Amino acid sequence: MKLRAFFIPFLLIATITSTSYYATARQDSKTVFSLERAMNDTQSSSEVIQLLVKQIREKLEKDIDNFPDQLVLMDKFISEQKDPATIALLHSLTAEMYQTYYNQNRWNIQQRTDLKDFVPEDIREWTPNLFEEKIQKELNLSLSPVKVLQETKTDSFAKILDLGKDARALHPTLYDFLLQRAISIQPKEQYYQQWISFKRQTNNPKALTLVSLNYLRFQNRMNLKNHNEYKNSLDSLYQSVDDNESRLEINLVRLNRMKEDEY
Repeated sequence: MKLRAFFIPFLLIATITSTSYYATARQDSKTVFSLERAMNDTQSSSEVIQLLVKQIREKLEKDIDNFPDQLVLMDKFISEQKDPATIALLHSLTAEMYQTYYNQNRWNIQQRTDLKDFVPEDIREWTPNLFEEKIQKELNLSLSPVKVLQETKTDSFAKILDLGKDARALHPTLYDFLLQRAISIQPKEQYYQQWISFKRQTNNPKALTLVSLNYLRFQNRMNLKNHNEYKNSLDSLYQSVDDNESRLEINLVRLNRMKEDEY
């Protein structure tokens, strides 16, 4: 079974698609509470994030040059939060915002020489290395309260996450969700390895297999494995599982690889 959904686009201008198990975030235009009221309500973390995103999105739709100011607002907002899960989600959103700004201004930014030991206050003056370091820092912060995130169900943020059946069954924790986002924003081996390590602790062989397959695809795409190594890794993964659903998933990848070889 091939599972397809969209990487959660907190911002309309930052839609990133990928194979994942989470559908788009709900953007409720009828939200009537104020940000101040939501911030004072300890029971409305989802509402706070939902409204914050809505306000940022509206400002950026009016004037994209507001991006740096909205990043400053986000940093301030995070510093005022107390709930670790909410803070983690906000760090993930911040990483996405920086990545979006970098992508939209990539040509100009890449003309600059990397700065060392100095970070301009205005991100309009940042160099490529500063963006890459900041994005990774924010993603690492989004995953840092590991135990909390592993114990927090995505259902806790159902108001802003439109969770499909597959997500609830295969990747039900906030740790799963934020690792998925980290991989979508800045694909790195360390995030796949963290996810696989976590899945090995759970009693869900199909979920482990799907993450492992995505990791092998990543390695193949990044040329970290040559053609034969990729094939051998798929064969090895197949031999390591004994449930029919996992073997079916691996065989589907094998079949697709064989079709690709024909062209």
